Parts: sequence; C-alpha cells; structure tokens
Amino acid sequence: MKTARIISLIIVIISSVVICCSTALADTENYKEEITLAVGESSLTQEQKTSLINSSHNAMKTGIPPDDVAIIIRRGLSGGWDGKSLEALMTAVVSAKEQNLPVRSVLDRIEQGLSKRVSSEKVLYATTGLIEKTAAADRIVNSLVGSGMKTDKDTDTGETAQTVAKAMEKSVPEDTIMQTGQKVMKNNQSLSRFNVAMATMTAFIEMGMPPEHAQKFIGKAIDKGYTEDDMIMMDRSFFNGIKSGSDMNHMMQNMDSMMNSGGMGFHGMSGGAGMRSGSGMGGQGTGGGGMGGGSGMGGQSGGEGGKHGM
Repeated sequence: MKTARIISLIIVIISSVVICCSTALADTENYKEEITLAVGESSLTQEQKTSLINSSHNAMKTGIPPDDVAIIIRRGLSGGWDGKSLEALMTAVVSAKEQNLPVRSVLDRIEQGLSKRVSSEKVLYATTGLIEKTAAADRIVNSLVGSGMKTDKDTDTGETAQTVAKAMEKSVPEDTIMQTGQKVMKNNQSLSRFNVAMATMTAFIEMGMPPEHAQKFIGKAIDKGYTEDDMIMMDRSFFNGIKSGSDMNHMMQNMDSMMNSGGMGFHGMSGGAGMRSGSGMGGQGTGGGGMGGGSGMGGQSGGEGGKHGM
C-alpha cells in the first residue's frame, strides 16, 4: 500500500514537470514567432534578418527569458535600431549570462532605454558599463561569502550583486563596499543585512546625501544592530523629509544626534513625517534623470544613470 502511494506521488510529480516543460516550450515558440514576424516586417536586408533571428534564438538557448528577448527586438526595431546594434545587445547579455552573472537589472536597463527611445550608442554603453560593474560586484559578494559572511534561506547572492552594482554606479568605492561587508561580518550579521545596508546607502546618495555621510550612517546602523526593517525606515524617513522640503543638513544632524544618544535615528527626523505618513513605498522621489528608475528600499526612487547611465 505504501509502495503504491509512493508510485502515485512520483507519477503526479512527473506529470507536473512534463506539463510545465510543455507550457514553457509553447511560450518560447510563441515568442520566436513574434520575433520572426517583427524582424520580417522590418527594413533590414534578408541577411540581417536571418542573423538577428539566429542571435535572438541563441539568447533564449543561453537562458535569457524569451519574453525579454522579444521585447528588446520589438522595441529596438520600432525605434529604428539596426540589426547590428540589436545583435550587439544580445551578445552582451549572453556574455553576462555565460559568466553566471545576474542579468535581470541588465535586461531592465535595456528595456527602459528602448522604451524611452534612447540612442543605440547610449544603451549599448550603459549596458556594457552595468555588466562590468555587476561582474565586479559579483566578485565582491562571492569574496565576502567565501570569507565567512553568513547566508540564510532569504539570501540571494545574485540580488545582492545587483544591489552592489547599483552602489558602484553611484560611485561608491569598492573599498567602502568591502569595509561595509566586513563590518557586517564583524557584527555576526548575514548577507541579507549587507544587501539592505548597501541599498539604503545608495538610496541616501540618490537623495543627495554626501557619500561619506551615507557610509557613516550605515556603519553606525550596523554597529548598533539595526535590522533590515530599521534601515528601510531610515531610507523612508529621509525620503519623506526630502519630499516635504526639509533641509538635508538638518536631517543628517538630527539623525546623527539620535543615533549617538542610542535612538534608532529616524523617529521624528523630519517632524515625524516618516513615521506617520506611511507613504514612500513605491513613491516617486528625487534623483537621476535620463534612463534611471531604480526604486529605493523605502520607496524613494531615483535615476540609475551614474557614469554609465542614460
């Protein structure tokens, strides 16, 4: 009887896997047809059309989501991009995937640029720059984990690498990032804490806080054992203060004073707005223009331009 139940369970699992694979294959074929149609209706030469279709199919085989490939090809062609530039994008993304780098932020960056009609030169430049920074960030994260930084079930090294890459785009030096990671380890905290710490530091900089002050506040927060939620509230409170027109220097002095006195550092920082409003998550904020659009942990959003941004 027990054997029969096990066999039945195995059959159910296999059936589910087969159904999921069949659905995924059907979706991929649909996107391939969509790409073929879009390319076929373009003004590219037949040779260019064949090359671009092959390039897009190769990207899918490498593991790039078919829907993203279709979006990039469709938007690029509608924006007047030539086949060579679109193939260069595919090549860059495939290269990142083959290096086992997280490519979600890279794909988002490309799609944002295409939707905003940014020139092919700028999109390619930004894509290459982001991949370079993601590779460097990935090395930093792996180095920290290899040196003993704790991980947990909620830890995603790829997500953390993307967070660190964004910090690097905001000109946060690698030694500052490493120092922050080492401080996290010294305080026996995990990679998820490091992820939120770097995201909050970057959000502060996006809102106009000098990088050295952002580093100082995050360092204090780590030393005082602030949780992820505490750091998110720091971000949210600063965003609400900026949104309400509070002076940055005044907010920093207020936070510094409260943290030094043992407070959490955000209660009443901007007249209590941060704690009462409940707004901020998903809100629009200050920050870079151009192609940007990354959101901060507490809801502020700013451009992701930086040196390689658009």
